[in-house]
Amino acid sequence: MSKRGLAWVNSRWTVLALGLVLAGCGRGAATAANPSPALPSPSASDTASPSPSEPSPSPSATPTPLAPTPSNCDPDSATPANRAAASVAYDPATSQVLMFGGTLNSQSGYCDTWMWTGNAWKHLHPAHHPSGRSFAYIAFDDQANRLLLYGGGNYLRDPRKFDAWSWDGTDWQLVAGEREPKLQTGFAMPSAPNVGVFLVYASGTLDSQGQELFATYRWTAAGWSQLTVAGPIKRAWPGFAYDPALGRILMFGGAFNGGNAADTWTWDGHSWTRLSPPGAQPAGGIGSMAYDSGHRLMVWFGPDGTWTFDGSQWRQRLPAAQSPPYGSWGTLTYDPVHQQALLTGMMSGATGEGMGHTFVWDGASWTTY
Repeated sequence: MSKRGLAWVNSRWTVLALGLVLAGCGRGAATAANPSPALPSPSASDTASPSPSEPSPSPSATPTPLAPTPSNCDPDSATPANRAAASVAYDPATSQVLMFGGTLNSQSGYCDTWMWTGNAWKHLHPAHHPSGRSFAYIAFDDQANRLLLYGGGNYLRDPRKFDAWSWDGTDWQLVAGEREPKLQTGFAMPSAPNVGVFLVYASGTLDSQGQELFATYRWTAAGWSQLTVAGPIKRAWPGFAYDPALGRILMFGGAFNGGNAADTWTWDGHSWTRLSPPGAQPAGGIGSMAYDSGHRLMVWFGPDGTWTFDGSQWRQRLPAAQSPPYGSWGTLTYDPVHQQALLTGMMSGATGEGMGHTFVWDGASWTTY
């Protein structure tokens, strides 16, 4: 197997969010698209934290909220400020887990870049960077051998963006300015080795029950190209990750209007297949997913705790009371270098602000940093 192939097997890609604009904060102003409606607020059931009597991971320190502003979207700090909807992914070309952007409280977006060291985040200071934003899609582009970041933004002070940037290990580079189709936030951009980078998005096409289906787009040097293939029913913020054991991208969960999705699908680069795992399965909804190559299991974190999928069956590993406090819009990313899965960037339903902690899954339990 090639060196790149090994790196891919030792990683997996999930992601949510969108938008970017040429130039970093202070280097250029973000380009606003059409005024965007507010994102749906997490429901009480989606954001409930364990009761005081229930055990939960104890934070090692209490981060201080530090809100970004359009003129200062990269605050000088030794640790990341509290945030939600950040873009986090493992880069097999540089062996880095990278985090970019996010938002404190649904206002302006951060434009800072961080690298995970195994037990802490290291603040990087690249010469160039995308403008501040939350909800940007991020995934590894196997053909370009770099991380690709696309789009982002969803608030009046964090307008939608439709540009694309790449990370070469030390700096951000603009790949493409705004171009059609302009795909907005709320869905997912998975990737897989030798298959490519994809984005699932609302299609406008209804099935026989009147439910809107997903459209599937493939990233090319010219931008997004829609594929002529029927997709699953549209849902917001599903979990996505590449499963090297299956040789396919796995999709689970997401939120419908007024409900949670709890179906399991695979994508092989050409067609979608719905799986029917036996036995119990997660409750679904908005969650995060990553492939743990050390244990050869897909890991899902959602409203009802921590689950794993072995390619054929789901298994609950820890209930919600023994998992991190639940919040929407977080990202679960596997770090094969340190053999741990990182959960960060969740929005607290209690405060309406981003959480400040990173939770690490070692295959059996969570540790809070």
